[in-house]
Amino acid sequence: MKTSTVIALALTVIFVGCATAPRQSSHGGVTRIAVTGADGALLTAFYVQDNRRTATTNAVPWSLEVPGLSSFELRKINPAEEVEVDVGYESDTTRSEIKKPLPSGVVGIRVEVRNGLTATTF
Repeated sequence: MKTSTVIALALTVIFVGCATAPRQSSHGGVTRIAVTGADGALLTAFYVQDNRRTATTNAVPWSLEVPGLSSFELRKINPAEEVEVDVGYESDTTRSEIKKPLPSGVVGIRVEVRNGLTATTF
């Protein structure tokens, strides 16, 4: 009797534990963003993490590491300044990196994170 009760309790714990696994973010990987170039160049940016948009303003050099990122956009306050954006994404199964210069006249970059990276400058 005691043995069957212990086995039933153990099976219950296993099944309940498996059914209540922690929620994963929409993208299981981590995205790293680093901006270098003209020291002090001002940037505005926003990023979307787990369907929540966060805006920020920073100066070069600037970096950010965020899990669950789905997209971000970065703009130079002064389009004449030159910076370089280095974006890396890594998950258990995927690794991707994009390095894009933003020369004079290019305003910014938009990046989509979908188990890899897609970047567009504008």
